[in-house]
Amino acid sequence: MIIKYSKRFKKTYNRLPQKIKEQVKQRTSLWTTDPQNPQLHVHRLKADMHEYKTFNVSGDLRIKYHEEADGVFIFDDIGTHSQLY
Repeated sequence: MIIKYSKRFKKTYNRLPQKIKEQVKQRTSLWTTDPQNPQLHVHRLKADMHEYKTFNVSGDLRIKYHEEADGVFIFDDIGTHSQLY
């Protein structure tokens, strides 16, 4: 599984506290080994964002991503529910 990161994702991630960054790494690792794990609450977004999916990192923190035709996953953004939608 290949993951690429958007500029927005990198910028937001770099501003996160170290503790949250560790949670992001743990959840990303879980997602790469078991993308349908119930702890992640993976779901597709609706309406004009239907090409995106999200998974939970902790509490209200989520990663928004999409899959390209060649099987590469792009992590587009990270933030709370209100920041992403």
